[in-house]
Amino acid sequence: MATIVLGNNRYINCGSAVTMYGTELFNLREVGENGQIVVDFDVLDKDGRRLIRVKKNQVVDSADGVSIEVKPGSVKAISADGNKIASARILDENTVAVTGLFWVNGVCCEITEKQMSVAGLSISGSTFRDTPSALVLR
Repeated sequence: MATIVLGNNRYINCGSAVTMYGTELFNLREVGENGQIVVDFDVLDKDGRRLIRVKKNQVVDSADGVSIEVKPGSVKAISADGNKIASARILDENTVAVTGLFWVNGVCCEITEKQMSVAGLSISGSTFRDTPSALVLR
């Protein structure tokens, strides 16, 4: 079962874990014969400029001044001032965890190890299962 962990919220077999204002933040799916879990996401700054693009668990594009730290099973994007922008790490063969700051239309979705917060709403300890769009904010 493909699972993405955002904060301590689990999204199990959800095509789109979070959609904000029509923009899908994360897409998680199984690929290949072995059912490998992959996640795709973009990280934008508050002005809507793309800082990084992750496709199939790999950083495929990053803005100037953003450094990428890759270790076995994880990737982290760091801003020019040394602050973590976002990270993704494989927890097990079916699960990937993502943290960071994700901006859409000037609204920040902040994902820490403990919770996900968007526009004053915090979500913690929830499980979403078997839905094409788990959490939609308009």
